[in-house]
Amino acid sequence: MDTPEEENRARIFAEKVLKYKGSSKMKIYLAGGMSFYNDWRDFIYKEFKDRSIFLDPRNSGSNNEKIYTEYDVNCVKQCDILFAFMDSSNPSGYGMSVELGLAYGLGKFIIFVDQTNFSKKKYFGMHRQMSNEVFKDLQDGVEFLKSLLLKEQ
Repeated sequence: MDTPEEENRARIFAEKVLKYKGSSKMKIYLAGGMSFYNDWRDFIYKEFKDRSIFLDPRNSGSNNEKIYTEYDVNCVKQCDILFAFMDSSNPSGYGMSVELGLAYGLGKFIIFVDQTNFSKKKYFGMHRQMSNEVFKDLQDGVEFLKSLLLKEQ
């Protein structure tokens, strides 16, 4: 059972997600590897910060499984687009897989970048099938996202 402090933190993080509701900007959830040496999210954020709102799993502020899971699920529910990046340095992609499956079930628009050079092809077949757009290179995925956002302006 969670402590009252943990439950309060979960509510605070859920409120962070809800503050994005009602905005006219596209909300984009950035699913993928969480290693701190990999700055792919920062690259995307800098490219589009004025055109969209980013829902970033790093912002949960917690290592508590319940808290970050609730935060991530709420972000996926709120997003317009799920941008999933399977980096070649990501050892498994488990978290991204859950987020992508949830987004698919909710009817979200999914962009999937599989930068493993399809070395794990058999493991990511469902990901490719559930995605609206699939790319092998991060830059190609970013360029496609840019074309979507420019249409929205």
